[in-house]
Amino acid sequence: ATIIAEMNVTVNLTTPTIEQVLQKREKLLQQMGSDLVLELRGKLTGSKMQMVTNLEAACEHLMWREIDTRVLCHPAQWFNTDEHFLQAVEEVLKISRDLMDLHVRCELMSRNLEPKHASSL
Repeated sequence: ATIIAEMNVTVNLTTPTIEQVLQKREKLLQQMGSDLVLELRGKLTGSKMQMVTNLEAACEHLMWREIDTRVLCHPAQWFNTDEHFLQAVEEVLKISRDLMDLHVRCELMSRNLEPKHASSL
């Protein structure tokens, strides 16, 4: 016996793929990092420091390095657990606070910068 079922099939091309849905929180953290880099750059530009451009570049490099190694090192699915996402957001904010503090920033830079950045300061 053969059953024939008539149906209309529609395709919604605006619906995100499963991969896009799974990466949504990771992308939010990346955007958060970009926004915090701009905030840090604004704080440094507003200061009376010499060689601000070199300092901005070094701090931006350091912030992304810290975010990459401490937060974005996890697979995209890891961020879909609420506890993990909260932990990641808190860590990104801690990195930002640390880099806004001159003493912590200097300490992190002295420990973590590559020689090409350290020599330009």
